[in-house]
Amino acid sequence: MNEKKQKVVLEVSDTGIGIPESALPNIFQCFYQVESQGAFSRIFLYGCEDTGIGLALVKELITLHSRNITVTFVVNQETIFKCWFPTGCEHLLIDQIYKELNNMNIEADEISENDRKYKVLIVDDNNDMRDYLADLLNEFDVYRPCDDQDAIRTLKMFKKLPDLIFSGK
Repeated sequence: MNEKKQKVVLEVSDTGIGIPESALPNIFQCFYQVESQGAFSRIFLYGCEDTGIGLALVKELITLHSRNITVTFVVNQETIFKCWFPTGCEHLLIDQIYKELNNMNIEADEISENDRKYKVLIVDDNNDMRDYLADLLNEFDVYRPCDDQDAIRTLKMFKKLPDLIFSGK
């Protein structure tokens, strides 16, 4: 943290296989994955194949703070991501957030504690992805079958279809 300039610098370094220069323009696109290219192969994280949402999510969060992210790399050695955040909350666009919320035209009586929770079905064979999405959607009734067959069994127990279905395939 730089006290004089009142900012926090976040730097993440990956000393794995690196990212090929040709892939750099696309790495912040959701679901983008680096394909095998010579010495480069698909990126694996904690023993699981990359899902392609991590950097897109990081970019979205950084953009919400009106910040940018830089990427530097040394081929076959490392990739470094760096972003700067101001401290405090003055940089946040609170007025813009309130304006967008007010434009949603939600009547107070439309939502009540008696309303049922929405049902969400998350079908993915990647347990980490299912857990991640379930954490994001924790205010809903979330069902997490691990494969297609389990999803069919889960769907049969509903009287009607869930409100939302996420599928990894």
